[in-house]
Amino acid sequence: MKDRLTEVRNAHSKTQAEMSELLHVGRSTYACWESGTRDIKDRYVESICRTFGVNEAWFRTGEGEMFKEDDFAYDLGNYAAKATELDKAIITEWMKLDDHTKKNLYEFMKKVVDSSEE
Repeated sequence: MKDRLTEVRNAHSKTQAEMSELLHVGRSTYACWESGTRDIKDRYVESICRTFGVNEAWFRTGEGEMFKEDDFAYDLGNYAAKATELDKAIITEWMKLDDHTKKNLYEFMKKVVDSSEE
């Protein structure tokens, strides 16, 4: 898996430090994963795959395609890997809203988008 982890990192143009931050692990832990001196626990395999839209079967075995295609989780993971602090704050606040408020904001944004397409 160590080579595939490096491949994922390079595909997203990230440094080891950036990867460790995104995965919420220490830099040395991440470096040990890439060097193969430490195994990657299942929960981190799942996190890597979710965060970067990686096909878990490929990550574990090398078989199949590296990335999932036409998958909401893939798109979201890809976006999250590149999100700014403002993006993260907006998404976090959105998730805290009740359903009624989300519906109202959704309708407002739909009108904004529809009017911009005219």
